[in-house]
Amino acid sequence: MFATKPFHLLVIEIAVGILMLQAIVINRLAGTDCTLWAPRNLPVSTEPVADGS
Repeated sequence: MFATKPFHLLVIEIAVGILMLQAIVINRLAGTDCTLWAPRNLPVSTEPVADGS
């Protein structure tokens, strides 16, 4: 039941890596701000924000 052979451990590590890459791609396509090492540079708007009054 447990992965006791080196080949099985390698397969599990590859599967975890693929899942991690899939999650990164899905988050990037969805536009969420999930970063790897540093925040993404978001475009800065120069238009004034309406204060609602």
